[in-house]
Amino acid sequence: IRESEKKAAAPGEVPCDVCTGTKVKALKSCLDCVVSYCETHLEPHLTASGLRRHQLVEPVENLESRMCPKHSKPLELFCLSDQTRVCLMCSVLEHRSHQLVPLGEYLFEEKKVYLQQMIEKRREKLEEIRESVRIRKEAADRAKAEGVEMFIALMELVRRGLKELMKTMEEQQEAEEREAEGLIKELEEEISELMKRSSEVEQLSHSEDHLLQHFCSLKAPPATKDWTEVMVHPSSYEGTVLRAVAQLEDTLSDEMMTIKMLEMKRLQQFAVDVTLDPLTANPYLVLSDDGKQVYCSDVWKNLPDNPKRFSKYINVLGKQNFSSGRFYFEVQVKGKTDWDLGVVKESINRKEYIAATPKNDYLNMLNSLLWFMYAGNFKPINEVSSLGGKSQR
Repeated sequence: IRESEKKAAAPGEVPCDVCTGTKVKALKSCLDCVVSYCETHLEPHLTASGLRRHQLVEPVENLESRMCPKHSKPLELFCLSDQTRVCLMCSVLEHRSHQLVPLGEYLFEEKKVYLQQMIEKRREKLEEIRESVRIRKEAADRAKAEGVEMFIALMELVRRGLKELMKTMEEQQEAEEREAEGLIKELEEEISELMKRSSEVEQLSHSEDHLLQHFCSLKAPPATKDWTEVMVHPSSYEGTVLRAVAQLEDTLSDEMMTIKMLEMKRLQQFAVDVTLDPLTANPYLVLSDDGKQVYCSDVWKNLPDNPKRFSKYINVLGKQNFSSGRFYFEVQVKGKTDWDLGVVKESINRKEYIAATPKNDYLNMLNSLLWFMYAGNFKPINEVSSLGGKSQR
């Protein structure tokens, strides 16, 4: 084959050690020669009687690593006693009384064990994920049931409030209608009396008895009411509706507070006792003896710079580690308008300035404002921060 027609070994393929110029892909590696050969240069090993006894294997890189550095023989055996690869010379000398197995057999068993371990780990992870899914489903079902129950209760409050509003408005409407009907009846009676009087006067006007006309004209007119100032205004229910809505808001607010208190009690079942770790505290921080309080001073203390300690950020971690599950703890904050509270990974960088992101092992950071909103508008007061105390309102 001409040099120009040779195809070079691709990346990841073992090249021929004999080829000059273009390195062709090796077909076999010789453990006796410690050389890898392409098809062309392998030919002598297939034809020459002296070379046909050499041990050929699939092409491998770093053939030297397969050779005994002491005896320059192929590492064909594995010593179970010393957990190392050995050659035939080693097996009859240094490892004579040791337990030896063929290297291929050992590698095969090792691979089997490794694969079995991988399978077991993945089965465990599979069960872990399934268990997490089951727990999450139970939590979701429970949350949905609680949500439905909560909203049904709220809807019942609204329905009851609407029913009471309709009753109040209907009673107001009926009272106003009764009042108007009374006025209408009174007016109709007066109109009837006046029409009767008018009819009498009309009849007398045709009488020839002038004395009778004069006498009747002197009769007092029927008693009537002055209707000038009497008005029936259109009903206005805005005030009634606003009062009903305000009352409903108060009721809902009370119910929401009750729900929040129940939720807080539910969370408190996951309460844990957290103690601050002085070995992690930045030198500006001062911890109480019981590890429950910390405040930031103006003095940098000369402390051992151990791997756990925060050098740049003014941080401190709790001693307790949590790998999974739900945990609840309260932090009393005083005298600080800006602070952070959260969860970090054990591997967090403690010696450099880094952004508080999940990428940098900050799992969940909450600044003071976010925490206040989450926890119910908590407000800081003046003094130190303490773990385990009641939150200030």
